[in-house]
Amino acid sequence: MLTSRISILGVILTSAIALSSCDNGDTTVAVNYSFDSTASDVQSAVKKLVITVTGSGKSTMTDYELDRNPDSGALTSLTFKRITVNGWSGEVDVKVDAVDSSGTTLMTASVKAQLSEHSAVAAIVKFKREAPADGGATGSGGSSGSGGSAASSGGSSGSGGSSGSGGSDGADSGTADNG
Repeated sequence: MLTSRISILGVILTSAIALSSCDNGDTTVAVNYSFDSTASDVQSAVKKLVITVTGSGKSTMTDYELDRNPDSGALTSLTFKRITVNGWSGEVDVKVDAVDSSGTTLMTASVKAQLSEHSAVAAIVKFKREAPADGGATGSGGSSGSGGSAASSGGSSGSGGSSGSGGSDGADSGTADNG
């Protein structure tokens, strides 16, 4: 409940800040980011965000270093980053890469936004993992390939699940240890 209120407050503040940037005539994208509970591992490991805005035949990229509370490890950085894109208008793609301290991209999230020159837009980007469309049946590996010989890599056809749900001919995750 508290986190949803904080998220709503963040969206409101981002929108207000984005709109306030219009006073000086800049065209601005205010990128507001958040992490869904399915991406909590990414949230705990992210060191910086690499934000790329592409549109109007142009592209700009910026790094946003994130700060953490030294005691709890919680992120203390603002949940948005303003990017000035003067002279741009029309649809833009906003891509945000969550990067760890070794430079590895942990997850990418993106959103489209509509820009008007000399105005601002809030681009709300949420890091989350999508559930498989089939409820997780595809590639589930059946029963870990049990019951087959080593040559059949996961059991005879059908024992590891039908083709598609356990991989072709049951040759999914049951290739390692049969016994």
